[in-house]
Amino acid sequence: MNPYCENALEIQIRRAGSAYSVLLALTSLFALALTMWAVLTVQSKLKSRRLELLNRDVFDAVLFNTEFDLSNDVRLVAHQEMQMRDEDIWSHTQRMYLPGDNSIKFPWYLSKDFSPRALDREQQRLLIDFFDEKQSVVEWKSFEKDLFFASSLICPPLASLVHKHCRKRHSDALKNQVYRTFDSKFWDMNSHDKKTLRIGVSNDDYKLAFIDFLDYTKVRSNFIGPSLPITLLLSGSGSLGCPYRVNFEDDALAKSIVYFNPQTLKLHLPLFFQNLNTLLARLSFAKFASQTKRDLSAVVDWIELANKTLFNPVDTKATLYVIENEYREKEDRSGFEQQRRSYPMEAVVFESFPEVFSALVSYISAKLAEGSCEVRFGLVFKPFDVEQR
Repeated sequence: MNPYCENALEIQIRRAGSAYSVLLALTSLFALALTMWAVLTVQSKLKSRRLELLNRDVFDAVLFNTEFDLSNDVRLVAHQEMQMRDEDIWSHTQRMYLPGDNSIKFPWYLSKDFSPRALDREQQRLLIDFFDEKQSVVEWKSFEKDLFFASSLICPPLASLVHKHCRKRHSDALKNQVYRTFDSKFWDMNSHDKKTLRIGVSNDDYKLAFIDFLDYTKVRSNFIGPSLPITLLLSGSGSLGCPYRVNFEDDALAKSIVYFNPQTLKLHLPLFFQNLNTLLARLSFAKFASQTKRDLSAVVDWIELANKTLFNPVDTKATLYVIENEYREKEDRSGFEQQRRSYPMEAVVFESFPEVFSALVSYISAKLAEGSCEVRFGLVFKPFDVEQR
């Protein structure tokens, strides 16, 4: 009913009470929208500033400071901080990734896949004995499994936190046990005539672990750059709470890539890794196949663009690899049987044979859904020759 013959606007004003009430409501909505826009703008600028500071500082202090020297107050490595530091990069000889993702089904396996020259004979014997005797350190205990399954039934959102806490316990236990295996002289950072090791863990999810071997007879004065190939395994599992990513802020080996061309890469390498992590955060094999292929194709295309502009001019090529790692314990419990396969993801191959790309995505999705093997991704840097391409 419209007894006053009012138009639509007049009817709404009358229902609101008066023209003043309508004006107040519109003003409030406008003020709220303006406030949200201002907050988002400030937040975006602060984030951009943090990224600029990160790009500026990620390679400072050690890698390009010729006057840097270790302080005499810091002589021994603490078991809480056993990861390789920037000042160790010119002594780096090898990195060994531990198989497994520190989960119930795929716990870390203490592999002996390192060079005999990585350590002295006595140190090598101690490390091998540790691997043979201390596998239980990184295995899931019965109460940890029960706690995780109980939390999954009672409160599923809490289960992921319980799982992460257990993974952190395994990480701390591994560091403590390795630290106790060797004497204090082995961990002395000011001894320049020995070989030693460092243990690194992805601190965002505690799923990736690796051992870096150092030779302190190699000093900065004769360091010309890292040796190729360099493999950087991605942390994460491709989920919303644990996306794939490359840890370039804290990993000295990833930072060392800047030495291929310091003038160019010091500025552009952090941007490459940041954009790569942004694209990797979208990648999940739990999505529809079409969306997964688009996200994976964007990652491969970004790496190919970086090759053309950053890495190929310095005779280096970056390639994304998918790595299938299948291992099971032997019947006599004397060790593990391991089978590893890898496949390079080349943009030129996928463009020429799109059916190969589709088959690969389907294969990876099926393997991850089955949970029958460990599937990881790695960024591998290899020598590159344009004439031999």
